Amino acid sequence: AVVSTQSGPLRPGEREIVEFKRELMVAIKKAREDEKATIRAEAELKRLDEQLRVVVEEVEKLQKTNNESFIENERLDEQIYNTETTLKNNLAIFKKSLTDVTRTKGVMKKKKVPTATLR
Repeated sequence: AVVSTQSGPLRPGEREIVEFKRELMVAIKKAREDEKATIRAEAELKRLDEQLRVVVEEVEKLQKTNNESFIENERLDEQIYNTETTLKNNLAIFKKSLTDVTRTKGVMKKKKVPTATLR
């Protein structure tokens, strides 16, 4: 089969050259498409890397806040414990005082001390 171009029929060996040029042009076109795809992929990778960096920063901030909250909770638990202990001690003192006052009143009533003497 004789293949012809715009300049006429091909001579022996020219067909292979034309086929090689065509294959070369297809390969160049594919390489350019691959290069564009690589550039897009690199841009996407860069974007995802930036997103990951932001997420890592947020996680670190949250961990720091969580640690600070834990420390504050520990401090508040200790403060609550100390307050409860103080209140229990004060209640015990108040009960003892109340018992003492009640006993004193009972003793005073039994003696039937005149009211004038109490004043």
